[in-house]
Amino acid sequence: MLLTVSREVRLAAIEVVRSSRDALQSPVDGRDLQLMRVGSDQARYGRVVAFVRVGDSQQAIQEMLILQGQARVAARIGDKACADILLRSERVARAARRGLWADPNFAPLRPEHLNRIASARGQFALVERKVLSVRESGATIYLKFRAALVARLYGNDS
Repeated sequence: MLLTVSREVRLAAIEVVRSSRDALQSPVDGRDLQLMRVGSDQARYGRVVAFVRVGDSQQAIQEMLILQGQARVAARIGDKACADILLRSERVARAARRGLWADPNFAPLRPEHLNRIASARGQFALVERKVLSVRESGATIYLKFRAALVARLYGNDS
């Protein structure tokens, strides 16, 4: 049975960049898609949140976009096996400096650059350093890095 539905899908587990739309258009345009829905809730504006595969492919569109450097792994992914696959793909794209990883603005932040980290508060930020401990206090998450610096990433000032 063929089901044709006109719905918007939010790609689960990734954050996209502006060029992602062009990278996504060619592989999916006019093709059959498999949607692996994430949870039972819909995203804002009634969009379905899902992992998407083209045809019979076993690779999700999300993994393809990450490997091309057209997306990065989101802060909330879901299951560990999926997270491992996506994070491994992101490491490959980062090491090869593909797509967004060629842009110095997407380079991992160092914990000693507190001003840059603070400017990313409330947003996704990639900070590279060994983490010694994680502590949560209210809406704020504190990370203690090997360099004995503490970065306040999320939360309000109250």
